[in-house]
Amino acid sequence: MSLRTSEVCWVPLSDPGFEHLRLRQSEVESEANGAIVRVLDGEALRIGYSIQVDAAWCLRRAEIAVEGGARLLLEADGAGNWTMNGKAAPQFQGCYEIDIQVTPFTNTLPVRRLPFVGDSPIDIRVVYLPLPSLEPRVAEQRYRRLGEGRYLYEGLFRDFKAELPVDDDGLVRDYPETFRRVFP
Repeated sequence: MSLRTSEVCWVPLSDPGFEHLRLRQSEVESEANGAIVRVLDGEALRIGYSIQVDAAWCLRRAEIAVEGGARLLLEADGAGNWTMNGKAAPQFQGCYEIDIQVTPFTNTLPVRRLPFVGDSPIDIRVVYLPLPSLEPRVAEQRYRRLGEGRYLYEGLFRDFKAELPVDDDGLVRDYPETFRRVFP
């Protein structure tokens, strides 16, 4: 089984901060490990996350921790069923991705998983994780493939749109007015 590793770094455009992501991919699963240092709403935060997906990019496990604060473990079976911190979480039924507030990486999950046909939009429900609370809620989103390596993301729950150019791994290159990739 071959293993391929990619590393990227982003900086937020609104507040001081930095994110380092290491993505390890194989034919059967992929794992993303991210470390974020960020000032958010005047508070300095350190956030770590580990996200595991299967070969079809269906989320299987996500661990998120705010240093000195909230911690969360989400697990999914790939069929839209979830547990949160080891207990059934039926409120997330039908969700297939998570969206962590302060990282462009979680946009990679639907970009890699969704079966885009032409430029038809696909509406999804995700488990949205605001920081620093990590109090999850369901959020409505829409993705549309605009062309090779370009997607339109719409956060329907907050009336937000952004055109996202991505690399061959589906990792965001630039997130207009939100994040800028600084490596590679």
